[in-house]
Amino acid sequence: MRLGNDWRIDLPIYEDSDGETYLVGQEFLGFLNEQGLVKSARIYTLLAHGSGVLFLSPIGLPDADGKSNSYNRSREEAYSKAEIEWVRISANKELGGYDCWNPETEMPEPDWPTPPNTLKEMLNIAFKNRYINAPDHPILNQLKGRL
Repeated sequence: MRLGNDWRIDLPIYEDSDGETYLVGQEFLGFLNEQGLVKSARIYTLLAHGSGVLFLSPIGLPDADGKSNSYNRSREEAYSKAEIEWVRISANKELGGYDCWNPETEMPEPDWPTPPNTLKEMLNIAFKNRYINAPDHPILNQLKGRL
């Protein structure tokens, strides 16, 4: 994978019980924060080599006390390397993080597909139906018991 260094952003997210990730609009942070349901994440745009497929990958940011887990720290390190070179990462349970490998041969510069032309456009595509931005959003209705 290769990282687009201009294509990352820190945003508040909510993860439901099925593992679906939602972006949270500023006006709805209060309620979700009170419930302890919002996390801050750095969302990266990645490119899988040879596929031309872009994907987003959120990494939880350290909490208010500066704590983060080893998986997030090691993935952040791998993504930093991916800003300048191709890498492959894989979860390593024994390590409690990710292993990172470089290719054995020199790889060509990435051919970034278009569209999307901007990170905002990418976020709109990726989170089309997963953006908590209205008072009657299904997630808010569920959490507030408004079935």
